[in-house]
Amino acid sequence: MNKKIFIAAIACIGMTGVGARMYGQQSLQNNGMEFRKEAVSNIGSVAMVMSARPTAVAGIASELPGMLGLSDKNTFEQFSSKTDELGIQHDGYQQFFEGVAVEDGVILVHSAKGMIRSINGRVAHLANMYILPAIDQNEATGNATLYLDIIKATRHYPAQLVITSLSEEDNNYALAFKVRVDGYASDGRVKMASAYIDAHSGKLLKQVSLLRHADVERVAHTMYSGSTKIMVDSTAEGYRLRDNTRRIETYDAGGAELTERGSLYFENPRDYYTTEEEWGEHPAIMSVRLEKVQNDMLKDLGMQNGGRFVVSFIARDNGSDMEPATWPDVKMTQSTTMRLPVTTSNIYVFPLGAAYGGGFGKYNLRSNSLSDSVYFPINYTAAGTFPWSDADGNEGSYEISMEKNPALDAHWGMQKTHDYFLEIFNRNSYDGKGSVLRNYINGIWPMSLTQNNAAALPAPYFSMVYGLGDGVVMKPVVALDVMGHEFTHMVTETNGHGGLNYRGESGALNESFSDIFGTCIEFYARPERADWNIGEDVALYGAGYMRSMSNPKNTSYPDTYRGRFWMDTDDLTQDNGGVHINSSVQNKWFYLLCEGGSGRNDKGDDYTVTGIGMAKAEQIAYRNLVNYLSPSARFYDAYKGSLLATGDLFGDTSSVYQSVKDAWFAVGLTDADSVLAVDNLLPAFSGISLFPNPAGRQVTITSEREQAIAVSFVNTLGTSLLDFTVSKGINNIDISHLPRGMYVVRYRLDDRFYTHKLSVL
Repeated sequence: MNKKIFIAAIACIGMTGVGARMYGQQSLQNNGMEFRKEAVSNIGSVAMVMSARPTAVAGIASELPGMLGLSDKNTFEQFSSKTDELGIQHDGYQQFFEGVAVEDGVILVHSAKGMIRSINGRVAHLANMYILPAIDQNEATGNATLYLDIIKATRHYPAQLVITSLSEEDNNYALAFKVRVDGYASDGRVKMASAYIDAHSGKLLKQVSLLRHADVERVAHTMYSGSTKIMVDSTAEGYRLRDNTRRIETYDAGGAELTERGSLYFENPRDYYTTEEEWGEHPAIMSVRLEKVQNDMLKDLGMQNGGRFVVSFIARDNGSDMEPATWPDVKMTQSTTMRLPVTTSNIYVFPLGAAYGGGFGKYNLRSNSLSDSVYFPINYTAAGTFPWSDADGNEGSYEISMEKNPALDAHWGMQKTHDYFLEIFNRNSYDGKGSVLRNYINGIWPMSLTQNNAAALPAPYFSMVYGLGDGVVMKPVVALDVMGHEFTHMVTETNGHGGLNYRGESGALNESFSDIFGTCIEFYARPERADWNIGEDVALYGAGYMRSMSNPKNTSYPDTYRGRFWMDTDDLTQDNGGVHINSSVQNKWFYLLCEGGSGRNDKGDDYTVTGIGMAKAEQIAYRNLVNYLSPSARFYDAYKGSLLATGDLFGDTSSVYQSVKDAWFAVGLTDADSVLAVDNLLPAFSGISLFPNPAGRQVTITSEREQAIAVSFVNTLGTSLLDFTVSKGINNIDISHLPRGMYVVRYRLDDRFYTHKLSVL
């Protein structure tokens, strides 16, 4: 074995906030037309239905600051526009504060025939912010590299000056340089993350991972889906996993070098070939084992000893030298020694036209050096377990067995995923533009240091990578719902509005949409075996699946917004603020919307949902994702967006619309989850009182004012459901006909508006 080649393979793995200010109802005159500034929630959400106030979409960018209660330091610039199959135009507008982009400030304007139907999204209400940075882009990039613990950058991106939110809970904002870094961390993992560096102090404010984790016609005998037909292309060497019609390419990325240019993530990954008409079982190297060692390979290990760990590898002789056939498997240990035997399983190397060898050694992560190594040849002419030994007295074994190739599952699964989005949503590839879909098998290791994962790579790569499992916790991570899950991450990123930020509630929605469509694809492509569990084909632990959409609590996931098992969204050290854990809330919503059900949630609310079926539910979910969600959307925004999507498709007085609301109520989301705040509410609005609050069938308003006062009960969509006048004295108001929820009680006095917030039970 060429030791330099092995070390080269190993080297591939080593490598002031300003408080938000809320605004509410106020009149605005514009070209003779009166606008009403809608109440903006205390989380910055905007949901305005404009059907009762006809408004032209032309010139709306200049009107948005006034309509949303923003100062003249704010501007909006259009960044996207599309017209859907219903003829509704969806325009995206980016918020700027004194010329600096507000990262979470995205407003979506929806219109038809030149007139606005609705406006939604999120804005930041900023009072004052000093927008001149004290550091430059180079210093910000250097600090980002330091804070992210990057020892070698593989790609460089320009730093961007932005205004970013610091917390989902209190909506504080800061001026920051957003620096994307791709590279190797000191623990050997590949990182792709955006670091937000305070533009004044140079300190790290937050970091957000960009890796979205955990997927000629011939017959393929797959691992999880039986015998299926797949499209391949024919070459002089045989049939390979390329589908030129769908533009799907499936590669073996084991040991391939990482590129530092272009849109390809792996440099020259190997194609999978066969010369047979049916792609079935083939001999595969599945495990290597070290059973006796005479050198010091197993001693002085761990980070406390300079970052030394035992590694194993498989390499092949291509005729001129040895090259890695898979990623080295690093055996981590907290002890200073490692016990025998040392085994690497689930290698899935399918030998093809070369001699193969294996090895073990002690790798120093910090100095990138290998010592105390042993090498041995591998013969693959027959299945079985074979011993090996060398002249120094080192011994072990390796296993060859007949195996189905996990790449077949990935290739077929991506074909079915492609077909689902094209047939159901008329979306060609992840971006709707027919772009190439690349599957990398055995490519997850360098970014996860484990084979028990799969991931969707962000722009510019837009590829899927899958691990082979370890045979103990997981099997190869190429199940059909995994394919759909990973693909949907790329659909989300290319939804035309900037995707969904991979942190906190927006990240949980990101993961949930991937679970939703991964499950829909399973029902589409393999209905006889479809279910409401995620990863049931690959998980070998616990309940036998990763997550349950029908009963999330089975695996300690929440089924109620901020209920039991909910994870703190501001603790980014834990699952990026609960992106996987909290995703189950919308998962349960989708399940109930499809199937219906009754029960009691963690808020103590009894619910009953009438199911509408998957065919309607998936259209609502998809329309919400691609038309109504801005990058920092929270669950409340998903709730409102789903209602807008449902109104477009089925009408806002339909039974479907009611089912959508009922399903959100079942998982703990209602209008009351957006507490309205207004700037015209005087601290001492003397002479007017309202009780009880919360109220049931009647509310009492007492007034000490001499003049009559006009009063309106306005719901969270800005619609007045009750208008009346109160006079001096006691006024008893019947509200038994009002739906329960949160209302703004708006008083008009001397051409000014004052409000109370009222909860109706």
